Amino acid sequence: SVVRAMSSSVVVMQFGRVVEQGATEQIYNNPREPYTKALISAAMDLETSDVEYEHID
Repeated sequence: SVVRAMSSSVVVMQFGRVVEQGATEQIYNNPREPYTKALISAAMDLETSDVEYEHID
C-alpha cells in the first residue's frame, strides 16, 4: 500500500481515537488491534486481480 511504501511510522485512528501506533513494518507485520487487522486485510493488493475486499465500518 501507499502508506507502507512511503511512511516509517503509522497512527491508526478509529472514531477519532488512536487505537494503535508504531513503526510501519511493526504495525503491518504484527497488528494488535482488530480494527488495524481489518484495515490491513482490506487494503488493495495491486498484484491481485480477482479478490473480494471486505467493507470496514
